[in-house]
Amino acid sequence: MPNLNLLIERDIDKETALKIAELQHKRELLIIDMQYTDDMSIILDSFDKLTNNEFNLQELWGFEKNEDYHFLIGKGNIPHCECPLQDNLESRNCGYRIYSENCPLHNQLTIIKGK
Repeated sequence: MPNLNLLIERDIDKETALKIAELQHKRELLIIDMQYTDDMSIILDSFDKLTNNEFNLQELWGFEKNEDYHFLIGKGNIPHCECPLQDNLESRNCGYRIYSENCPLHNQLTIIKGK
């Protein structure tokens, strides 16, 4: 369900609000697809679709398309992600992420990524 206060604040019309709700539902389905498989091709495809879905949501909300505001990271937050959730929660919207070298989704060395 889209954030009602934000819909009003951003003056989102009914058609766009319904598209937002549809994409939010799609997000949940993609996460479920990732949760119930160990097939890395399905996991990575779903993660790619999830990332694109977030960009589409930003556009519908009228926000700048910016991956820094996605929160597709963190063990326990995104299936198969091995990046530290708490560290990334604490640094949310600060312009950097902390990745795990063991993460099959982010597949990077343990680094802090800044803007």
